[in-house]
Amino acid sequence: MDNNLKDNVNNKDDFNSTVCDQYCDLIFSSKALEEDRTKKLEKILITMNDNGIHVPYEIIAKRIFDYKGRVDNLVNRAEQVLDTVANNKCSKLIESTIRNIELTKVQDDFIDEKTSKANDELQNIKEQSNKISKMKESIYTDFITILGIFTAITFAIFGGITSVSHAFEKIQNVSSIGGALISAGISFLLV
Repeated sequence: MDNNLKDNVNNKDDFNSTVCDQYCDLIFSSKALEEDRTKKLEKILITMNDNGIHVPYEIIAKRIFDYKGRVDNLVNRAEQVLDTVANNKCSKLIESTIRNIELTKVQDDFIDEKTSKANDELQNIKEQSNKISKMKESIYTDFITILGIFTAITFAIFGGITSVSHAFEKIQNVSSIGGALISAGISFLLV
């Protein structure tokens, strides 16, 4: 496998990337691990071990984060696949892969939890915003009502004062006190 793959790949980085992609394809495959796929995975592990290729955390994380189903199922399936090919020579790679998978699962759970809390907070903020909007509309209505009442009172007072002032002008022209009292009473009722 090592020689065939190296012949098809131009440089060491491409070789490492190809091996890592194949490794992740096998451990995260939804297909059952038949004998030929088990042998291929064992060869890839040996190739990774012999060439010092690290466990591809970034690819593992992307696969887990992009997974649309239950992450627990994906993690369990990958761990079962790795248990199938476990051997002493590649045990550090397998342990490292399992640690990376578990770390990514914890990160995914953390992100999901924080996203859920953020969505809850956003919903709470939307509800409070709606309440504030309704309160604002109510305040405008109340403000206009109060302004109308004070305007009516102001017109009534100024109208009454004008009536009283006209009454007193007429009192000066009227010689009887009775006519003055009637004018004052009517003015008082108007105010």
